[in-house]
Amino acid sequence: VGLGGRVGGSLREAVETGLARRFGPGKWIEAWLPPQVYLNRALARTRRVDPARLEKEASALLLKQPGVARVYTRRRLEGGPPPEQDPWFIRVARGFDPQRSGDLHVLLKPFWLFSSERGTTHGSPYEYDTHVPLILSGPGIRPGVYYQSAEIVDVAPTLAVLLGMEFPTWRDGRVLTEVLTDLPFQDNQ
Repeated sequence: VGLGGRVGGSLREAVETGLARRFGPGKWIEAWLPPQVYLNRALARTRRVDPARLEKEASALLLKQPGVARVYTRRRLEGGPPPEQDPWFIRVARGFDPQRSGDLHVLLKPFWLFSSERGTTHGSPYEYDTHVPLILSGPGIRPGVYYQSAEIVDVAPTLAVLLGMEFPTWRDGRVLTEVLTDLPFQDNQ
C-alpha cells in the first residue's frame, strides 16, 4: 500500500461527469484552482438547481475519489465552526474569503498532491507542511531557541508590540511574549 499519490484532472472529470448525469449536460465546474472548486452558478440557475444541492452533490462525488479526505462546502464554511472539533475545518475556515473562495474546498489525504507532474507542492494543512521554523531577530528580541507552538496569526500582534503599534482587540493570534524583552504589557491570550 502506497503512502500518498497524485490527482490530476481525474477529480474534475469525475465531478463534471457525475453532475452532468445528475443535472443534465453542461460545464458544471466554472473554474478548478486546487484546492478550490468554483461551480457554475449561472448554469445551476438556468437548470433550477439549488446551489446547496449542487454543492452537496459535487462534494459527494469528490469524496468517492482516491486521495480525497474531506470536502468543505461554501455553505458549511459560512456557517461557522462545527459542533465537533475538526481541526481541518478551522484551518480551512481561516483561509476562506466569501468574496474570493470557491464553492468547495478539497482537502486531500496526507501525502497526496493536486498534480500529475513530477515534483512537489506545499500548502496542505498537515504538520509536514505547516511545521516550519519562525526566526525573529533584532531589537526587542530575546536570543534563544523556543519550542512553544506559534501560528502565522501570532506574527502580526508580535510585530505590532515590537513596533509600538496598536492592534485590534478582535485579532486572531497572540503576542509571542516568550521571545520579547521589556514588554509594555502582558498579553495572556
